[in-house]
Amino acid sequence: MHAMIFLAFALGVMLSPDTLILLGNTLGHEGRAALSGLLVAGGLHVLTARTYGRLGLHPAAREGESRVLHATFGPLVATVLPLCARVIYTVSAATGILAIAGYVFNEVFVYWFPNLGCSFCLLGMVVGLNLAGSRVATLAQLSYVVLALGGVLGLAVLGLVGLGQAPSVFEVTSSSFVTVRSLLTGLLLFVGFELALFTTPYTARVTSPPGRLMALSIVLVALVWCIWGAVSMHFVAPARLAESTVPHMVAARAIGGASGRVVMGVVVLAGTCATVHALLSAGAHMLAGMAGHGLLPAWLRWRQARPALLVLAAGPAMMLAMGMAGEPETEVYTRAGVLFWLLHYAAMHLVVLVGPRSQTPQTAWGWGIAPAVVSLLCLVALGLGVLGLVWIDREATHLVVFMGFAGASASVLSLAWLGWRRCWHPWRAAASACDGTVSTGKPS
Repeated sequence: MHAMIFLAFALGVMLSPDTLILLGNTLGHEGRAALSGLLVAGGLHVLTARTYGRLGLHPAAREGESRVLHATFGPLVATVLPLCARVIYTVSAATGILAIAGYVFNEVFVYWFPNLGCSFCLLGMVVGLNLAGSRVATLAQLSYVVLALGGVLGLAVLGLVGLGQAPSVFEVTSSSFVTVRSLLTGLLLFVGFELALFTTPYTARVTSPPGRLMALSIVLVALVWCIWGAVSMHFVAPARLAESTVPHMVAARAIGGASGRVVMGVVVLAGTCATVHALLSAGAHMLAGMAGHGLLPAWLRWRQARPALLVLAAGPAMMLAMGMAGEPETEVYTRAGVLFWLLHYAAMHLVVLVGPRSQTPQTAWGWGIAPAVVSLLCLVALGLGVLGLVWIDREATHLVVFMGFAGASASVLSLAWLGWRRCWHPWRAAASACDGTVSTGKPS
């Protein structure tokens, strides 16, 4: 049971509605090359998952990751990189997918219910379940993932059964450039597998190696997306997949008619809850772990990281209230967050390579040369992947400017906090010693 809960949190972000949209559009543009790119990119993320397992961060990953980054790169990088990766992505991506869920609920289930109202209701439900306790939250996450995976697989099986009646469609001819583009896109489909390390006490009781479980989650979702992608391409013309803003809904309707559309609506709602739940829960525990190392204010750790949870949830709530859902700026912020996240993965591989010089425990050199070579290759691949994604982005300048601004802002705030803390603690210690001298009348 504990392993299933671990997998549920590992799969959370990978079942996002954004993933369904990106996969459908990529299939329309690239054809079957998108599936091969997805598998290769999944293999790279499997190696990254094994690196997380080798670093020995489980079960106290929220403490361990900060400790490893702090020991290798110093407090500034250990603060800025996780904040720019997971917090920016959580706030912006949650805003976008909650808006998508509201739209789907309005269009598929209840026409008179306002989109924004549904988005706020889903956010409130996820936050409320997290505040209710870890047992309730984990069971809810497990239910979301089962619904999302079950719906996609059910539609895929229905499509496979009815392939003989499917309309004939033309496939896109692949080229080397298309393959490169599909590889780059595939990198975005598996982000977030390590969030399972940060979540509830139940994931800390897993007896199986966490690196293998994270790798299993990637393999599982890669197979599901390959099956779904192959069926979608057989039922829907590439042009429709490429141009649609909801290609998964188009494919579901082509496969199962109105019933298929309803099933996919359930998948979108469940995937939204799974993604937002995993992001908020893991993000809150990550912030609490950073606070435990003095990188953030200590109050974020209070009452099982509930203040950190509320701070994170306030981000998408404010963006929804400001009407930022669906805006081009929000999409740029989301892409920036996922690029920072890929850089975070690259940093974890770099920890393996440079850790011995910083006395980081359990580094790859202790296991032989093969893990070090793997980490070096993954580091290069992720670095090139980030550069490639920036290069093909339609708003590359805006993206780079925002990433620079976000990184600089986080650095300034981190330096200010670390500087204040360094000055405050000696002053407080001196004041306490002085008070002790006055109260006892003797030198302390």
